[in-house]
Amino acid sequence: MRGTTENDLYEVVQAHLRADHPELVGLMDSEQIWAMAEQE
Repeated sequence: MRGTTENDLYEVVQAHLRADHPELVGLMDSEQIWAMAEQE
């Protein structure tokens, strides 16, 4: 998943979770998502 900013990445991940992993929605905050991100 990609985002041009941290906020973009957060929104992309949230959309992915809602679509593919609804049981995880609301369990990860932005800090957790950014900690897992890898820079290209």
